[in-house]
Amino acid sequence: MPTSVVIKGYNKEEPIDFFKENKVYKVVENSIYSLNIKISGNDKLYFEGLDQLEFDDEDIFEVDENKKQYIKKDCDIDLYDKTNADNSYVPGYYKISLLHDDKLYLRWIHVLPKFINEDNYSEMVNDIERKIIGISQSVNRGKHGVKITNTVDYDNRKIDILIKNFYDFQVAVYRILKSPRNQISSEYKWTYKNDVAMDYVSTIKMASSPKKDKRYLKKHVIDFNTSDNVTLKNDLIRIREIIISILDSIGTSIHLQHFNILKEYLALIDNIIENSWLTEVKENRNMGRKVGSAFSNFSYNFIFELNDKLNSVKNIRNKKHEGFSYFRKSSQNLYEIWGYFKVIDTLINMGFNCHNGFVDDIYKRIDTGEVIKNGLTSGTTVLLSRKEKDMFIKVNVIYDDEITNERNSCYIWTDARHRKPDIRMDFFDTDDIFIGTIVIDTKYRRRETFTKDERKGGSRDQLSSYAQMIMSNALYKANKFNPSKVERSTNFGSNNCVVLLGVMYPGNKTGYENGLDEIKKYVSGKRIMERPGTDGRNITKFLEQGINEVIRRYNYVISK
Repeated sequence: MPTSVVIKGYNKEEPIDFFKENKVYKVVENSIYSLNIKISGNDKLYFEGLDQLEFDDEDIFEVDENKKQYIKKDCDIDLYDKTNADNSYVPGYYKISLLHDDKLYLRWIHVLPKFINEDNYSEMVNDIERKIIGISQSVNRGKHGVKITNTVDYDNRKIDILIKNFYDFQVAVYRILKSPRNQISSEYKWTYKNDVAMDYVSTIKMASSPKKDKRYLKKHVIDFNTSDNVTLKNDLIRIREIIISILDSIGTSIHLQHFNILKEYLALIDNIIENSWLTEVKENRNMGRKVGSAFSNFSYNFIFELNDKLNSVKNIRNKKHEGFSYFRKSSQNLYEIWGYFKVIDTLINMGFNCHNGFVDDIYKRIDTGEVIKNGLTSGTTVLLSRKEKDMFIKVNVIYDDEITNERNSCYIWTDARHRKPDIRMDFFDTDDIFIGTIVIDTKYRRRETFTKDERKGGSRDQLSSYAQMIMSNALYKANKFNPSKVERSTNFGSNNCVVLLGVMYPGNKTGYENGLDEIKKYVSGKRIMERPGTDGRNITKFLEQGINEVIRRYNYVISK
């Protein structure tokens, strides 16, 4: 019997048929699916994506002669880790391959998004990548099929290829300059020298066109205009164009060290093209690669292969294609980041203006490598403001910031154990006096979980603590406010500063038009149904209600 692989889920048990039925096997992210694997004989089972997961038992793997990891013994592979969503398979296509009797059989497992469709998933990835390049990507990489791929992914991968190969590129250029491919050819020239014997062509030419003491002699010359060098020049120009394109599109987001290496590439290429024998070589961009002696020369072959690698990156757009790519961050993480950007974009659409170089400080300044590794930094803050009649209202939009539990803090504190809402909006008046907070927590979950107890997988306690237990010693702290009115203005005591709590969740397309409602049971707050690809009406309504309430309370407590 050959190796057996069975997909197991809640109500599903489906064996993978490697030998008869050519199909794609579908599972859903963030769901309890596993592969029950029973290895037979000398079979080798390969499954893409395993390098992005952590395993307690690494002894189930072995590495073959091509340094590819395969599963060597019976085991169960969990596709979802409910204790750590980042240790799970994210949406995409993953090839599973069985080597049986020296023949390789291929199938695909397609991991689908759970709460949104693939178009919404694509929109979410595109939305946040337009803000910060690399933000959707995890630090893990590998060969796997990818359903959604951004053009910026290509640039990131091209940078990786260029950085990895820079030393060898330098060596190759040096060797080519010292020992270029050439051929010996002949040409006739008029010369005063008499160091070469005259032949028949010389005699005829000199008899028909005598030139005093000059002789028309045949000379052997070194000719660099070979097909190998034409291809070399073409490829160097193409590599240069790719680097220029990268610098033009994401240059400000590239790590300084990597930026300098790309500049070194340009300097090396310019030098060899403009200041060497390569100037004599004709450029022919339409000439195809000819298999010839250059392919036994490491240096030439290296340049050719480097150009091929940079140009073949685009191929991973294909579905079910074995392409080298970053894995995405978990959908929960992506939705959280998307929600933060959505709030900022909505506030701007509502008339708020950016401060302190919003784009430069937040979107462009962050290094691509760092953001791939660490994601969006906790505490990231964007300052916006809008004129409200006779005052400016200012808001700090804060991402994933942990609130202190020190009561003496002059700003915000909490006694609750839940202290890190995904999005917090702190409002200030013209004089920078703190006047209230709006909190939004993002939940890539079903709405019915919001009011369940934590022991049952819900978030009721967390949301209640955000609504009732975020306090401030700085709320309305100025002589212009009426203390007795301040006491009466808040929901849960004079120190409570949360004006409105919202829970943003993807929901579904049905009912989106009425996707803003009260949570009601146990929690004082609102559900905000928002999914990528929609018009944002529900988050707009929520923010309008919250800001109106901030202003209403402000006008109530200020001394007239």
